[in-house]
Amino acid sequence: MTDSEKLKAIIAERGYELRNVAELMDLSAKELQLRVDNRKEFRSGEVAALCDILDISSVEEKRDIFFTNEDDLKSTPTMKRSVNTGGGRR
Repeated sequence: MTDSEKLKAIIAERGYELRNVAELMDLSAKELQLRVDNRKEFRSGEVAALCDILDISSVEEKRDIFFTNEDDLKSTPTMKRSVNTGGGRR
C-alpha cells in the first residue's frame, strides 16, 4: 500500500503536479490518481519510473512510500520443484 500523503508531498516538494508526473510516466492523470489513492496497485516499472522522476533513491524512502503495509514486504510463495536424483531421463 502506498503512503498517499507522503507521495503527494514529495511530488509537490519537487515542483510537480500529479498531471505532470502522469504525463512523464505515460499514464493518464486519472490512472496515476487511482494508484496514488490505493484504488489500483502500482506496477514495479511504474514505481521505478516514479522514483526516477522524483529522484527517490533511498531504499528506506522507497519502502516508507510504497510498502507501508506489512503484507507488502512479504514475498510470494515459490513453487517447490521436484528434483530427479536418478540421473537419467524419464
